[in-house]
Amino acid sequence: HGYGAGVGFWLLNLDALAEKHEHVYAIDLLGCGRSSRPRFRAKTSDEAENFFVDALERWRFQLNLDKMNLLGHSFGAYISASYALSFPSRVSHLILASPVGVPNEPDTPEPSRRHRLSVGWRILRTFVVFMWNRGYTPQSIVRLIGPAGPKPVTAYVTRRFFMGPAVEGTPTTDNEATYETSAATSDAGLETSTALAEQIDNGTLKLPKDDVAQYLYHLCAQPGSGEFALPRVL
Repeated sequence: HGYGAGVGFWLLNLDALAEKHEHVYAIDLLGCGRSSRPRFRAKTSDEAENFFVDALERWRFQLNLDKMNLLGHSFGAYISASYALSFPSRVSHLILASPVGVPNEPDTPEPSRRHRLSVGWRILRTFVVFMWNRGYTPQSIVRLIGPAGPKPVTAYVTRRFFMGPAVEGTPTTDNEATYETSAATSDAGLETSTALAEQIDNGTLKLPKDDVAQYLYHLCAQPGSGEFALPRVL
């Protein structure tokens, strides 16, 4: 998964993957999503990469997986490539979806770009870079503003994904919804509505915007950990 995200964003892809592969594992990187949030102590790019790569290798070892087809998206693709370089014998196929590129930053901005930016935007950009280099992240801001945190996250989700009606035909009140709960989902404290299950089966499901925003907010609101890696590797 990408920076600041989690495997929940891949919900609609899992059925298709499971149809072609016997076992599909969707995992949150260490320090991200719903994984553990240890204190991030890495000071160098190598230490930052190893924070994730070593955790992924421990996970593979505990599941006794000999080899795997490894798929990573965005920042997750960067980590997947790092893992494949460190443990090539454990990766049968490496799939990089929209991988993060990490080129060296140019010494000076392009003159034409500098000319196009207003003074206000240049000041804002300088401030953002200054804060970023000192370990402040978008998630830090969400945590800092406390109860107001969901508002900017919802605004981001709305602009980022341009979602329309959440799920066509999804019940809008508790009275209209009927639920079927399997043993597995019951143990996890989850319920699956009949309407939602049907939409998953026929491929018409869209993720409700409010649910996506709430999911992302709770990822951001957790203690900071893996999010602090990006400034080390950029």
